[in-house]
Amino acid sequence: MGVFDHHKWLMREFSDGFKTIGYSLQITNLEEKFTTYIYLTVNDSYVVRLETEIIEQAAPGLFDLWSRYSIEEVMNLLGIPDEIFVLTKYRKTYQLLLIYRTKGILIYFAGMMHEGNLCPKFDATHTTGIHFILTDLQSSLGLFVEGRSTPYDSDISRSLEEVLGIGVKEFYYQILSDEGKCFAPINEKP
Repeated sequence: MGVFDHHKWLMREFSDGFKTIGYSLQITNLEEKFTTYIYLTVNDSYVVRLETEIIEQAAPGLFDLWSRYSIEEVMNLLGIPDEIFVLTKYRKTYQLLLIYRTKGILIYFAGMMHEGNLCPKFDATHTTGIHFILTDLQSSLGLFVEGRSTPYDSDISRSLEEVLGIGVKEFYYQILSDEGKCFAPINEKP
């Protein structure tokens, strides 16, 4: 594929013995360059949370490498999410948060709105980032990352039902039946 470059840094240490270590992996070939960030939260030598983040990338190779993690593929593999939250900004960008509470999984899909519609298609025109968070449910960390707002205490994220006017099950079935499906927000904050 090309040249790999990586960097490691300690992001933060918690008073209860947890620490988060970050890695960046840059993949370069003749035509493009993109970076994947990996964060491990550990307690002693035990990994209790794994995060992978790919942001603001428009490289075609990104979509080839990560196509198995499109919203359709993720929902097909993991099933119907427990909850979905939506954030839209100025009818230009969106972020979908899929919560699989019983599996310890949070997945953020970010992208550009298309003519005011939310189109979670996995390609360079619509997708700008993916952020996976997998947490060991037996750890004391909890599902959400400490220090970040959750959709429950945020005034910018709202439920799928509130923004798109459909339930989680209906969204799931529409995504799986039509991967190019777009949704018109019925209620959105600027």
